[in-house]
Amino acid sequence: MYVGLITPTLASDVYNNYVYNSPLSEYFINKEESVVNSGNISLSEIISPKYNKIIYLKKPILFKMTSDENGIYYDSEEYNIYAYGKTQEEAMQDVYDCFQMIYEGYGLADDNILAEESKAFKRKVLDIYGGEVDAKSNE
Repeated sequence: MYVGLITPTLASDVYNNYVYNSPLSEYFINKEESVVNSGNISLSEIISPKYNKIIYLKKPILFKMTSDENGIYYDSEEYNIYAYGKTQEEAMQDVYDCFQMIYEGYGLADDNILAEESKAFKRKVLDIYGGEVDAKSNE
């Protein structure tokens, strides 16, 4: 079964605010012998199609992006974000929701309730968080 390929051109047509460091060019065959698309993508903005919001990042987050017949996956081990969607829009919404959860759970947490390792992760999250705006006000 052939799976349509996600390319930076296609994704940037859908979400103009993406920043791509490298084209998605690595392909491999999974157990069902379907073509799977895999590559790295660097996001400097995280867009919420559902809430029409944009989170700006001071430093891009590098994701491994893959797609198969089940959907699209964004994985960032560095920030513990593992997002999925059946469509590009659903996957991007999941990235947004995961980052919001991390920001609210660590970035806004009081230091005296966090372990030392969690405090380091909090600083890491706060160092890249550049704020959130309504997407409509950004146009």
